[in-house]
Parts: sequence; structure tokens; C-alpha cells
Amino acid sequence: MEGFIKRNWAQKGFTFVAVAGEDDVFLHFSQLVPPLEQEEVPQGAHVSFELFITDDGNRQAHRVQLLAPAPTSAPASSHDLRGEVTEGVIGSWKWHKGYGFIVSEEFPEGLYVHHTEIHSSSELPGSGTKVRFRVGVSNGRESAKEVEIIGFAPTGDLWEDFAVLPHGWTRDLAALAEPEDWNYRYTESSWSSPVLVNYLRYTFLRLHETRKLVEASYHGRRVMGFNTGLVTRHQQQIFAIFVEQKIQSGRFQLLKFLPEGRTMLEIFGSNEPPLARYFDEPVDLLFDDRLDLKIAIDHVEDRLARAPRELVDNSYAFLNAINSQAEPLKRRVARNYKTAIPVFYRPKGGAGRLQLLLPLCLVQPNRVDLALTVEKVNGVYYGATVLTVDMAYSNARLLTKPDTEWLRPERDKGAPVALSSDVVDEELD
Repeated sequence: MEGFIKRNWAQKGFTFVAVAGEDDVFLHFSQLVPPLEQEEVPQGAHVSFELFITDDGNRQAHRVQLLAPAPTSAPASSHDLRGEVTEGVIGSWKWHKGYGFIVSEEFPEGLYVHHTEIHSSSELPGSGTKVRFRVGVSNGRESAKEVEIIGFAPTGDLWEDFAVLPHGWTRDLAALAEPEDWNYRYTESSWSSPVLVNYLRYTFLRLHETRKLVEASYHGRRVMGFNTGLVTRHQQQIFAIFVEQKIQSGRFQLLKFLPEGRTMLEIFGSNEPPLARYFDEPVDLLFDDRLDLKIAIDHVEDRLARAPRELVDNSYAFLNAINSQAEPLKRRVARNYKTAIPVFYRPKGGAGRLQLLLPLCLVQPNRVDLALTVEKVNGVYYGATVLTVDMAYSNARLLTKPDTEWLRPERDKGAPVALSSDVVDEELD
């Protein structure tokens, strides 16, 4: 695959590769071949790489080679189409930046489009939106002009295909809900409230698979609603309300977030959208310290980017440090059952299941560096992967707001290294 370095390298030695029409790909400097200085591969540099998908569905660039230094402008199409009218599909849309890329036969790598060029409809664009446009020029490069929305082409992503959310929705929902920190502690992210972005997406997916989305008709428009699982400062439930788009039939856009009350009754009557449920047996939320704990991190090389700074260059020491944690973890949970934090894990393309998170102190006894995910298999707890603290908190927040001193302490006892946001898209600068 090929792409462009999307931004300057972070101090922790990572950046992202932007690929037209696809999600950004995480890149750690250790994957540059032959070994190069980070300054030799600056923002905008053209690179080739092998795409590696981790067990968690995260996209990483391996064996990255520099093809060309940073270009002064985006590459033009193979022949001049300026002034022509053509059609395509929005492959990706960055609401927090107000632009996206249109993919078509003439522009397979994506054609830049700014939101101010979409004039024909009040409907919001997003990935999968079919458009008609004129090819023009902006800042010396080809871009889409006079863009008209003409339909919708499903992308296969349930959340993306269901609805379009306007810029600023995280701010609106966070302001309505009781106060909570929705940002990462250690991971850089250009998104506002990345934990909330992840939370709403996976809440929707759970409600969708359990058929708990509620449909209604309001003022002649088809409306869909679901329970966000959040509450206001006065403990009122908060619901997400979507209205069907007219041109992109079958697709919705966010109307607003509503607390329970008169308006909700007018729309849904007694058919109030229910909460998402993630378990049937409450006992599954607790760690049974009578059972054995087996740790089998057989893909430690793929997780080395998540290692604490002291171990990031030594996979052998990293693996040994993890494997030595089984008995200390069991003793820690026996002293305080809240140490094991339940999460709902959803493998890419698969059904979700419950897991538990346990703290890994790999370098210092009072500093949590990573979280070990474990699940019960034939009467034994099996630990197969590790998450950064930010990834662990984001996953755990789906079930509940964790009340713990190790996953998100009020006063940090150290700063574990987290190299990638993994669960949120980054913007293409």
C-alpha cells in the first residue's frame, strides 16, 4: 500500500500514514526500512508499506519505505479533468476539519472537497455519500467544486451507514451529560472527547445487534432513537434522536440529544428506547480468584509499540515481565475485587463478549503500564493481549464509568507510554 505521512512525528516516535479513502494507519519509527532518521520522513512524505491488522482490528504500517520526500502539492490525476462534471462517492469525511475526499474512477486515490462546496442540500455528507461535482482547483491542487448530493452507497460499516453526525456533537452531548472527562490521559488525539466518540459508536452497535433501536414518525418524518446510557446532572436519561435524510434514503442524521421528558413522550410515547445490556449473569463481572490464570502473549512483537519506554526495545524482557505477573495479579484481585474491571470486547466483524482488565506493573510496583485482558476459557482465565491504559479505559467505559484507582487515578503515579489512539480516526492535516 501507499500513502502520505500525515503529520510530524510525536516525541514518542510515532505518526500516522494517510491513505485516501481509508482510515489512517499507525506508524512507529522502528518500522522504517532501511533504518532512517525521523527527519528524513517528514509530514507529507510519500511512503509504501505493508498493512498489518492486529487481533484488536488496529491498522499498523510495517516495513515502511520512503518513496519521495514531502510534495509541494497533491499529485494531479493522470489527465486534466478540470471543468468537467463527474460523479463519485465520499470515501472519508473529517467533520472536525470540515473536509473529505471523493473517490471515483477518475480519482481512485481521492479528490479533496471542502464542506463549503456542498450547496445542493441541507443533508450532511459522510462516508458513502454519492455526489455529483465539477473538477476545479484550490490552493494549486485539483479539488471538487459545486458538489451535489445524489444518493448513498453503503460502506459496510453499520455505524457509518446508519447516520451522519455533525461537527460539534461531542461538545453538545458532553455539555448535556453529567460532568465527565472524555479525553485520553496519555495518548495524543486531535478529536475532541475521543472516549465519547468510541462510547457512542459501540453503544449503537450493541443496541443494533440486540434490536433495541426504536423507530417512530414525527411531523411526517421517519425518526430513530436510542438510549445513550448517559444521564444529565439531574439523573435524567439522555437519548440520541435521528431523522431520516430525504435524498440518502435509509440513512439518518443526528437531530439532537434529548433528556427524558415531554418531547420524548411526543415522539415515542410509551415506547421509550431501552438501555443496552451486555451481560446476563452478574457473576461474570467478577474475577474468581479460585481459578488459574494463564498468560500467553504469543504476539508480543505486535504489541511492542505499547510497551513502557524502559522495555520498548527489548521484546524478550517485555514478554518475561508480562509472564511473571500471573500470581501477583491473582493476589491483588483477592485483596480488592474491584481491581478486575469488566469490558465488552468486540472483535472486528464478530459478536461481542465479556472480558476482564487487570493491571500490569512491569517496571515499577506502583506504576500501571498496561492492562491485561483476560477471559474465562474452560474454567481457566486466559490472558492473550495487552492494552494501553487509554485503550483500556475507553473499552471499559462502554459498560460503566470505572470506579478504580489503577485505570484512571486522580493523581497519576507515573506516565505509562501509549503510542497510538487506535480506536479513533486522526485528522489529515
